[in-house]
Amino acid sequence: GGNEDNKYIFSGGQKTVIDSGGNDTIKFTQDGNGLNFSTNGTDLTLNVYNHENDTITVKNFFTNPSNIIENFELKNGYTITSEQIYQSFGKEYPSNNLEAFGLSNANINKIVENLNSYSDDLGANLNYVSNAKNNFDIMQIYSN
Repeated sequence: GGNEDNKYIFSGGQKTVIDSGGNDTIKFTQDGNGLNFSTNGTDLTLNVYNHENDTITVKNFFTNPSNIIENFELKNGYTITSEQIYQSFGKEYPSNNLEAFGLSNANINKIVENLNSYSDDLGANLNYVSNAKNNFDIMQIYSN
């Protein structure tokens, strides 16, 4: 998926989602009253109860806030949120700190350009937008 809001319909098999932003939902079409979820490195893998052979994996769910799928909806309409999943694994949800400033990619790029205008010994050398976006001190400076 892209930066827009995506709705993925999952009816079975083994699928992988690589998302990059937006308010996203995975809707499960199988009958079942809950979800099994597990981690595989930085990925999140899910399946509906009694459908253990049908899995969907969200790549980099736990490492990049842009890769988070926000809602997981069962056929019966019950929804589990990404925040609930983070809590179940004892992890802090990224929106509470890393993305709290709500800056656009254009603003992040501007920050990176400004920081890279300094020499390496006087400033920051950031090669990726996510390095700036995930740096609380830089975001706090820019938002002030």
